[in-house]
Amino acid sequence: MYADDAVIFIDPNRDDVTAFADILHHFGAATGLVTNLQKSQVAAIRCDNIDLTDVLQGVPAMMASFPLKYLGLPLVLGGLQKMDLQPVFDKISGKVASWRGKSMGAAGRTTLVKSVLSAQPIYLLTALKAISPGENARSIGQRCACRLAREAWGVLNLENFTRALRLRWLWHKWKDPNKPWVGLDTPCDEIDKDLFAASTKITVGDGNMTCFWDSAWIDGRRPKDLMPLVYAISKNRKKSLRQGKEDDAWVHDLIFDAGSTITVNLVEQLVRLWEAVRNVQLVSEEPDQIVWKFTGNGHYTASSAYHAQCLGAPSTNLNSLIWKAWALGKCKFHAWLIIQNRVWTSDRLAIRGWQNNGHCPLCRCEAETGLHPVATCRYTKRIWHHVAGWVGYHQLEPSQWEEARSVRQWWESLANTPNIPKKGLRSLILLVVWEIWKERNRRIFDHKEMAVGLLLAKIKEEASLWALAGAKRLREFVPYIV
Repeated sequence: MYADDAVIFIDPNRDDVTAFADILHHFGAATGLVTNLQKSQVAAIRCDNIDLTDVLQGVPAMMASFPLKYLGLPLVLGGLQKMDLQPVFDKISGKVASWRGKSMGAAGRTTLVKSVLSAQPIYLLTALKAISPGENARSIGQRCACRLAREAWGVLNLENFTRALRLRWLWHKWKDPNKPWVGLDTPCDEIDKDLFAASTKITVGDGNMTCFWDSAWIDGRRPKDLMPLVYAISKNRKKSLRQGKEDDAWVHDLIFDAGSTITVNLVEQLVRLWEAVRNVQLVSEEPDQIVWKFTGNGHYTASSAYHAQCLGAPSTNLNSLIWKAWALGKCKFHAWLIIQNRVWTSDRLAIRGWQNNGHCPLCRCEAETGLHPVATCRYTKRIWHHVAGWVGYHQLEPSQWEEARSVRQWWESLANTPNIPKKGLRSLILLVVWEIWKERNRRIFDHKEMAVGLLLAKIKEEASLWALAGAKRLREFVPYIV
């Protein structure tokens, strides 16, 4: 197989370069796959005292210098800097420039971020460790961390997703040790290795693949974690389990300085490691096995690695209440904001000293809070009274509601009302809350009012459109929907 864009490392020696050019020439003559040397580039690595013009005599390749771009990835000498990733930023900026974000709602912008911007750096982040952004560059997806993977709009936490992608290197190092890069440095840092060790289970066979210090072969734990004092004085930390076990080589690797103090903890850890090494049994003809804990078939996936980083995060049911319900994206986004008390009601405006109406524009009686227009406003209750009669479920009557102290508590209680189809009900809640909020804004900004009957008619009309657009559960919930 002949591949374009191949990288060849060759000594800066005229004979070697000439021989390589002859090989390419004869290969092209035999196969018809001719190399266009005029489109090839030559970049020097530590060739300061070498006359490259003489070395490349007869080879019509262009001279180039680092940094270079290869297969879309930046190649540099030394560590990556932000300027090396600037082409990626420019590409993303070019996508954003044509979006006309001011004319697009938050839900629409979120969809584009998920489908376009998050996809742009995936290829880059698989091979490189990205530079951490500053605090000013962190988005809502970054602040909300892993919970967005389950509860919110699905905007990836790039730091966690990058780590999930980089674990592929460690997995292939086990599963395909014949890859040419095995044995070289990978872009994985210590946190990546810690996550990989916690996400895998190792069954020791011949001990050749299991790393003595970095693999979790002691009851699912790594020796470096269980015996950190012993690990600190080991001079060779790259040996396999077989190499470390043979002739107690791991003991010979320990360095005891003349002035160092041998503590009780160090001796205790030495004894524990000695016993663990003595108890492990190697099987010469059976290779070591590794299993990924977070998939049914035991194989690594980037998705499972990403979600593994969410374990231990606060649980939430917003995924079932909001994000899985059939509704327009803007309705879901508004519901997500109002449940977290992130909408600009009068109480929040007053805290910041901004202009506000003080009282609820719907009932004009009570102070407006996040909960009020959703559940406690008289206008809202009248709407829900008519909606309950329309759908034929008296359980939705405001008189049947449980007292709630927050929007989330009210939402969870209403969405889980017994003896009502939940999927259709959750779509209906999103619709009614959205239309009531629009009426609230209409009264504030347009100085127009809509009576309860008219707003109810608008809700029915919108429900019909949703049903036509694919809200099957809503149609089943309201069988006689227009």
